[in-house]
Amino acid sequence: MAELEIDQSNLPRVREVCQSFAVLEDGVLAHSLQEQEIEQYYTTNIKKNQLVQNDIRIAKRMQDEEEVHLAEHSALLRQTSRQMEEQDFEYAREIQEEIQREVCQSFAVLEDGVLAHSLQEQEIEQYYTTNIKKNQLVQNDIRIAKRMQDEEEVHLAEHSALLRQTSRQMEEQDFEYAREIQEEIQRCAEEDRRRELDDEEMAKRLQEEEGRRRSRGQESPSEGACLEAEPREAGLYLGELQQVLQDEELARRLQEEEEKLMKRVSPSPPRGLYPAGDFRVAQVAQDEEIARFMQKQEMKSKRRSRELEGPGSWHEHRAMISQHDRRAARERQVQRERLDSEGLPSPTEDCFPENQPPSPVATIPSRKAQEVRNVAEELDPTFQARRQSTGNFPTGHADPSSSSLPAAQSGLHDFLEEPTFIPPTKRQTEKPARSRPKEKKEGCKQQ
Repeated sequence: MAELEIDQSNLPRVREVCQSFAVLEDGVLAHSLQEQEIEQYYTTNIKKNQLVQNDIRIAKRMQDEEEVHLAEHSALLRQTSRQMEEQDFEYAREIQEEIQREVCQSFAVLEDGVLAHSLQEQEIEQYYTTNIKKNQLVQNDIRIAKRMQDEEEVHLAEHSALLRQTSRQMEEQDFEYAREIQEEIQRCAEEDRRRELDDEEMAKRLQEEEGRRRSRGQESPSEGACLEAEPREAGLYLGELQQVLQDEELARRLQEEEEKLMKRVSPSPPRGLYPAGDFRVAQVAQDEEIARFMQKQEMKSKRRSRELEGPGSWHEHRAMISQHDRRAARERQVQRERLDSEGLPSPTEDCFPENQPPSPVATIPSRKAQEVRNVAEELDPTFQARRQSTGNFPTGHADPSSSSLPAAQSGLHDFLEEPTFIPPTKRQTEKPARSRPKEKKEGCKQQ
């Protein structure tokens, strides 16, 4: 490209050149801006067309949904209006039926009134016609009722007479049992007195034997060391014998108190105050108490006699106890059968040995039973001398009987311990007039 030649002589000014260049630059910039604006206009026009088309589709879909909703709502309204029409029709029909029913009821009431009036007239007419027959039937019923009442009174009189006869027989039997028990108690008292006399005789004999031993001890001083412990032993024997005598005296006093109590209780109360069943139950309970007291007294006396006689009478004592138990059980069985035959509750059901708790005498350990000594052997000096000779005890040591005597006495008292008394119980019945027999029975139990 050929270089342009610049006329250096005719150059424009710098400001003018800058202005011309600025005009050219502004034209170029305006042209570029116009092209950008045109391009942006076309691009935004395309987006607007797309948005308009999208909005048209959305509006069409929403219009379709609105038309479907309107169709459903119109169908629901038509169905609701149809149901309301049906309900109104049903209500109208029911009201019409109610009105018809009330009209029919009013007509029925009128018909019933007419029918009742006619029936009343017929009943009045029939009443006057059948009045004579009714009077005859009433008189016949009165005669039948009077005859049945007379028969019932006769039956009640026979039943009361039978009850009185039965109660009289029961009283006689109870009196007979009480008399037998009284005789048994008296016999036991006589035996106790006889035993007391025997014990006193034995005490006198022991005192005489002690005097003879003392005289022999004074004559033979060489045997003083051997017989030195015998007075102390005899004193202990006498103390034990005195304890036995005190027990006998206590038993005799208890027996006298029991006899006094029986004399106070023996007058029977008026039979009108208590029912016959309660009186018989109280008598049976009293007989049971007396029988148990006799049994304890007899067992106590037999124990003492066995201890005084020696160990050889143990089998006889066991046989006596078994015989007495069988007899007491037989008496209780007879009394219970007598009560059962009268239809009364038996108060002796809980008094049998199998229904009672074990007695302390039966539960004594074997060690205590072995510690029980023979009282006759303890009191007899010949038995004591024989035991010393067989045992080969030295004379210088203490007497073995003096050391073992407290153990023997403790074992004896353990063996003679009173058994636990279980009072007879009877079933409670709903009768308020049973307070006085219970008080008497409580007095018997305390004695």
